[in-house]
Amino acid sequence: VDDCGPRASRFCIGVSLLEIRCPRAAGGRVLLLARNQVLDFQRMVQVVRQVTIIHASPSWWRRLLPFVPATSVDKGEFKDLRHASAGGDTVSPDLLEAMKGLFRNAEIFVIYGCTEISCMAVTHLVSRDCQIRKTWLGKPFRHVQLRLYDQNQRQVNDGLEGEIDIAGPGVTTGYLNLPELPAEQCGPIAGRPFHRAGPWGRRG
Repeated sequence: VDDCGPRASRFCIGVSLLEIRCPRAAGGRVLLLARNQVLDFQRMVQVVRQVTIIHASPSWWRRLLPFVPATSVDKGEFKDLRHASAGGDTVSPDLLEAMKGLFRNAEIFVIYGCTEISCMAVTHLVSRDCQIRKTWLGKPFRHVQLRLYDQNQRQVNDGLEGEIDIAGPGVTTGYLNLPELPAEQCGPIAGRPFHRAGPWGRRG
């Protein structure tokens, strides 16, 4: 298998396990890059031309795209890229549209999660059939449950905003040397351990 992708996250970040282990489990290769290389965006354009899978933060994608020559798409320079995803922060519709236009052979994904729930919680495959007009988090992974709660910890109805709470087998039981935090960030709801992720969302 020739699938490969660059590993950009630091080892202390949960997503680094995804970036290292998934390609290897599939028989692929992983490119290990120094931080100064990851932030050399002119050079990183060359790297993206060589890989088939890449995941990065929205802010990194925004800094990379201006370095991509306008002729890259017509020349088919990213034709081998099959998967490009963004996560770790809000992924705006205009960024997703830019990625769709640039990486025409790739599936574009939004992936959302946090370290407290063992990294990933939900994913969204970006449609190529219509223009993206809102930010989507997507559907939960298997065994993961999402709920939206108001400030009084009451579950909100469809169409209303609420804080994103995540349950699943990967929810942490606490923080190292910070015993006071679990009660605020991680606690049982309806008998299941939930993590209060912090961001607010709306069920679409």
